[in-house]
Amino acid sequence: MSPTGGKMPRDRATALIRGLQTALGSLPSDQEKLQLLESLDRLRVFIDELRESVVKLPVAETQADTKAALEQLEQVYLKATSSPWLAATIGIAPRKKSGTRPLSGDEKQAGQRLAQKLAELPTDQVEANLLDESQYPSRSLHAVAQAFGIRSTKGFSRESLAHQIAMKVANARGYRALRGETGA
Repeated sequence: MSPTGGKMPRDRATALIRGLQTALGSLPSDQEKLQLLESLDRLRVFIDELRESVVKLPVAETQADTKAALEQLEQVYLKATSSPWLAATIGIAPRKKSGTRPLSGDEKQAGQRLAQKLAELPTDQVEANLLDESQYPSRSLHAVAQAFGIRSTKGFSRESLAHQIAMKVANARGYRALRGETGA
């Protein structure tokens, strides 16, 4: 209703009718409406998938748990590389042992001769001589150790092996002295 008595002026009525006609003309067809609905459905699926990805995204609070799990996995892997049965269990190849080649017969005989010479030296000189790499290269040191019945491995340090040999010499002298043998 208009303030002038309830009738709408003619110009305004015509404008209203034309506006309604324009609005009706801009309505979508059935096919356009279906395309619009399909587009909205695709957009909804995309947003749902995006939401699901955000829900699965790790957060800072779970980082410590993940890091601990990775460290445990690394420990198992390291153990498996040195344990053939564990490696086979989890399906990895065990680390091959890198051994040195065995001592030859000549090296063993030379080790026996060097062991006899060392047994004649004063106890404090035995270890000092063995630590001299120019006098006793690594293979010779291992041959001497074998002559004294010491199983040496690649992991033994030169100092440790020299000390063990010196202790064998000293112990052998002590046992001979206890038995009353001469030449102690």
